[in-house]
Amino acid sequence: MSRKLSVALALVVTAAMLLSACATPTPQIVKETVVVTKEVVVTPTPVPKKVLRMNLGPGDVPTLDPSLATDVSSVQVIELTSVGLTRQNEETAAIEPGMAESWDISEDGKTYTFHLRKGIYWVKYDAAKGEVVQVLDCQGKPREVKAQDFWYGIIRTLKPETASDYAYVLAFAIEGAEDFNKGVITDTAAVGVKVIDDYTLQITFKEPAAYNANIAGMWVAHAEPSWLIEGDECTEARGDKWTETGFFQGYGPYTLKEWVHEDHIVLVKNPFWPGIPSVPQAKIDEIVFRMLEDTAAFAEYEAGNLDVAGVPIGDIDRVKADPVLSKELVIGPVLCTYYYGFNTKAPVVNDVRVRRALSMAIDRKALVENVLKGGQEPAQWFCRPGLTGCPTPKDYPDLGVKYNPEEAKKLLDEYLKVPAWMLWLFPSMKGYARISDRYPLGADYVGRDILSRIIYGTRISLTVAFIGPIISLVIGTIYGSISGYFGGRVDNIMMRAVDVLYAFPGLLFIILLMAFFRSTLAHPAPGTFVYAVSQLDAKVGGMLFIFIGIGLTAWETMARLTRGQVLSVKEKEFIEAARAIGAGHLRIMFRHIFPNIIGPLVVAETLAIPSYISLEAFLSFIGLGVNPPTPSWGLMISEGAGVIRTYPNQAIFPALALAITMFAFNFLGDGLRDALDPRLRGTR
Repeated sequence: MSRKLSVALALVVTAAMLLSACATPTPQIVKETVVVTKEVVVTPTPVPKKVLRMNLGPGDVPTLDPSLATDVSSVQVIELTSVGLTRQNEETAAIEPGMAESWDISEDGKTYTFHLRKGIYWVKYDAAKGEVVQVLDCQGKPREVKAQDFWYGIIRTLKPETASDYAYVLAFAIEGAEDFNKGVITDTAAVGVKVIDDYTLQITFKEPAAYNANIAGMWVAHAEPSWLIEGDECTEARGDKWTETGFFQGYGPYTLKEWVHEDHIVLVKNPFWPGIPSVPQAKIDEIVFRMLEDTAAFAEYEAGNLDVAGVPIGDIDRVKADPVLSKELVIGPVLCTYYYGFNTKAPVVNDVRVRRALSMAIDRKALVENVLKGGQEPAQWFCRPGLTGCPTPKDYPDLGVKYNPEEAKKLLDEYLKVPAWMLWLFPSMKGYARISDRYPLGADYVGRDILSRIIYGTRISLTVAFIGPIISLVIGTIYGSISGYFGGRVDNIMMRAVDVLYAFPGLLFIILLMAFFRSTLAHPAPGTFVYAVSQLDAKVGGMLFIFIGIGLTAWETMARLTRGQVLSVKEKEFIEAARAIGAGHLRIMFRHIFPNIIGPLVVAETLAIPSYISLEAFLSFIGLGVNPPTPSWGLMISEGAGVIRTYPNQAIFPALALAITMFAFNFLGDGLRDALDPRLRGTR
């Protein structure tokens, strides 16, 4: 391209640029966006409070003071507004850490050192603010629950002026607490409760026991606000009024919001409670406790005004049958024992047999099934199964007191001393039974214990039972052995004498003998033989002549039996052999004959023992036996015979003792016969 052409193009471009810069601009519409900021207040939908409405039962809650509480309602509220050192699991009943996160036990098992949790604060409900706030000390700092607060609660419970009904629980368990509670000592340092530091409390118990940790966690040992009860520099003392609305301070998962006496109590959630494994944070914002009768409370439940209510016994069948209510019915375990108590100093129930009889007369199973109908467990002992150290029916099915009407009747009969059938037959014995209620079998006409006299009379009968056979055995065996061994004329003469004695009635002979000697010994002159005999008779209770009478009459039968046995044995070959080797009469008698006949003789005498006993009883019955007041069964029967229609026990019981004893000796005789007779061995 030429130089001229290049210059011409440059000029054209320059001119075009100049023309463009000087031209009139084209109008444009610009849309301007304006951002306006406006504050909008959005009101969130309020979250409804979770409120639980339930019933505490009729009447006002007696107190919310841990030291004074004795009833279930009071303790229930206290356990929600404060926490003990330990806590009992509501399902397993196991002891778990409460305010004490752990504890150490000394080697002897008596000293428990509790280590408290930190960061647990006292709170109260501020009605002006409508919320729960922390309690502040005089320096404006939140009051933390410390070991000193638990020490104060325990000591306040034990103080005599507090008059705590449950102080005895701490008193019997904690070292020095009983003397302090009784006012014997006043030094709190002598009580086994010591503050080691703000978060360490030491309790020394009297004995090592499984329940020590449980006692340390009871409501009577909870922490209490000393500054509120007794006052301090910045807090007015409220004394017994410290648990009222507006004053109350606690530290549990709930605290008191309102207490309208005789009507309701409202607990509100404590937002400062951090929650622990055994007592978690509250999930319900408020709990409203009403104070209604069971029937009224259940009516409120059915009307929708209560969330929980107990079912009255009269409505339980209807509830179980109702398709809706039956699904809402829940029967859960309760650590409670229903019981009735006795005034052990009151008449009648001051005797343990009566109390046991009344307890055995209650059909607990039927009571639960037909009356209570709430799934309760029949109690065989006071301690609720599942509590520490308490037995369970599964492990100990036979332990404790159970329904046993038969045994109950026996115990009552033993206490009344007079059988019920006697009272029915003889109504006049009712007054007598009250007079003699100290004695198992009643008393006789002069107030003497019939049972002890029967026992004492046993000595008389057993003495006759042994002395009589010995006399008969010695005399009869010697007489019969001589008669049978020598035989011939000797035997004939001796047996004829026995026949003569047999011809005379033995009982009549003894009666005449006793009458003669009794009349002779009535007023003997001192120093004479008769006087000496009378003194001997008196020392043996008038039994001397009974023995003499038995000795003179009872040996004839034994003599005849011995003679027969000797006649049988002396013809045996071994007796002839003894004679052949030169054995004498005494050797043959005692070494060969007597050992072979002793078995039948012993059996015969054993079978004769009842006749000796009845002989003594008969003689005593007719007044010729033992001398009063020495007791004898026959004499007691005689004395009771005159009043048998009114007081039959005076004659019946000694008669039964006589009959049973005679039966026993007859049975013994039969057994000896079977054991000693080789012909009867193996037949039974």
